[in-house]
Amino acid sequence: MKPRAVGFGLLLAALAGPAVSPGEAAAPRPAARVPEETATIRALRHASLEALSAKLPAKERAWADSVRTSSEGEKRADAALELADRPDAAEFVLALLVRERDPKVLRFAMRNMYAIPHWRKDPRLREVLRYVIATSLEAAPVETALEQLRALSMHELRQVMSDRMARERAAGHSDFVAALAPAEDRAINLDRGLMLPTFQRRSPPVFEKRVAGAAIRVLAFGDYGTGTGDQKATAAAMRRYHADHPFDFGLTLGDNFYPEGLPSPDHPRWKEQFEDLYGPMGIEIFACLGNHDEYDPDTPAAEILRSPRSASWRMPAQFYTYTAGPAQFFAIDCNDMSEIQQRWLRDALDASRAPWKVVYGHFPPYIASAEYENGEFKEFSRLIMPILRGRADVYFAGHHHSLEHVQDVDGVHLFISAGGGAGLYDVDDKSPRSAFAESKNGFAVMEIAAETLGVRFIDKDSRELYETNFSKQGKP
Repeated sequence: MKPRAVGFGLLLAALAGPAVSPGEAAAPRPAARVPEETATIRALRHASLEALSAKLPAKERAWADSVRTSSEGEKRADAALELADRPDAAEFVLALLVRERDPKVLRFAMRNMYAIPHWRKDPRLREVLRYVIATSLEAAPVETALEQLRALSMHELRQVMSDRMARERAAGHSDFVAALAPAEDRAINLDRGLMLPTFQRRSPPVFEKRVAGAAIRVLAFGDYGTGTGDQKATAAAMRRYHADHPFDFGLTLGDNFYPEGLPSPDHPRWKEQFEDLYGPMGIEIFACLGNHDEYDPDTPAAEILRSPRSASWRMPAQFYTYTAGPAQFFAIDCNDMSEIQQRWLRDALDASRAPWKVVYGHFPPYIASAEYENGEFKEFSRLIMPILRGRADVYFAGHHHSLEHVQDVDGVHLFISAGGGAGLYDVDDKSPRSAFAESKNGFAVMEIAAETLGVRFIDKDSRELYETNFSKQGKP
């Protein structure tokens, strides 16, 4: 699971206290500031972490022992994050949360809980989160616990709305589903904890990106905002390619800034990790949101509001569409496949008269890896493929940190260009879904003319890894 950031700074000043060493047992608190312990909290505080660790499978036991014994704060925090994702380690993690003092270990252990199925079902979690809010001596864990508690509660309310929408949809009441869509959209926004007003969650009218010729060359990359050497090397390869084969414009496939997005449109990392690296090409780059761009609830608004401050960055809304030469492009927010966004995409594709229709977003519907079997990809595929089928020619994604041409599905050409600079993921180039797959940093180049569309993958050392071309006549 990917970590989620927090957005509520409540109760902090009153709860701040003296610094303590990592992992140290909680010191006695003044009676007026300590809540009465429930039986659950009392049992967890008296449980032996060593004994709980000994009951775990080997891999989880190694992480638990790192949390218990390592003197390296970063190693302890990373191990806590891994353990929180494992159902077998739930007892250990809860016992850790009620006694841990290192704020980073606490934050990492709690960050993903709202999204993990076994935590949503565990009634003890809410008690433990309330306990952390009431007793932590550091502000950051209080923020994280409060956000997790909010997300768990709001997810239940959103589910009530989603269930109603599903019943009405199954009954064929499409007009009523459309009438309910704004309420569902609001519930989704609150569920995700985003500070994004409704007017930024609606597409502007289709606009034109003016290009010089009848054919276009487009840069496509995602999963890049790390500030690492791999991001810089990949960006340098883009600039070299542009010098010899100029791009008309570019697009990003999300996860624009790691690990938690940026909280404002003027943060210094905009210059260091975007403008300085991609700005020298002198092209506009039309971005979409990834999951890491939504871990800080202010980031989506910050990325939208960055557009008038930048010569290259463009994100007019949460989702939007534009034409360029012989193609129309549709940027979507895969984190939020609401009824409103799904209807917008379906209608916009139906209304398009462009020879080529290219949809792009962060999540892939399929990947060349055994990871496809997890629910994340299957659920997105279930939502997006019925919209793309018979309407879109190409779908470009990020998220699975690799470069891939996935076998066409229902006449839709599927690509992943997620090697922009983040750490790489394993691929299975022998997968029946794979036309091409490499775990490398790099980017994609689209060349689109009236009758043909080609895609190349280029790695960070400027080597061409793969090329494919297809025509309108060649489509199924």
